[in-house]
Amino acid sequence: MDIWIEKCITKPRKGRGSRLVIEHLNPQSVKMFADSLKKKNLNSFIVQEKIIGPEYTVQIISDIDHKIKAIVPAKIKYKKGITISASTEKNYQISKICNQIHKSHSTSGIYNVQLIINESGEPIPFEINTRISTTFCLALNALKYDPIEMIYENKIYTDSFNFKTGIHLERHWQNYFYKK
Repeated sequence: MDIWIEKCITKPRKGRGSRLVIEHLNPQSVKMFADSLKKKNLNSFIVQEKIIGPEYTVQIISDIDHKIKAIVPAKIKYKKGITISASTEKNYQISKICNQIHKSHSTSGIYNVQLIINESGEPIPFEINTRISTTFCLALNALKYDPIEMIYENKIYTDSFNFKTGIHLERHWQNYFYKK
């Protein structure tokens, strides 16, 4: 490796729920990982800089004409594969960068952008999921309108960016045991 970033992560190009995401603290770790992938004839991993800062998951909804109808950022409080705890929050910089992403690769439907605010306050996107994410339930609770109608109905939603802030998601799991 000719270039080394202070800290980096490797992850599969096609992943889900942060499976197989590995943090590397030195170049030797990345080299060992790359060598093990070559031995297994795998080449579907990428290396990314590890950015430290608050993480956001952003739902973007655009209509069938590719026009953005809503951008709903949620600040992640706790994540373990999937987001366990998050809250909707308005952030002009995040909305601006999500608009730029959408303009460069406009599409219709619902998709998700994940990003981190770096030390200088700049949002750095690190992943785009071309699907509804698990945190879509926050957008459902925060928006005034039905997101599916926003996609297919030819209405003008003048306040679609006026979502409710402070909507919290807290995931809990319970196990139930019973005898038949």
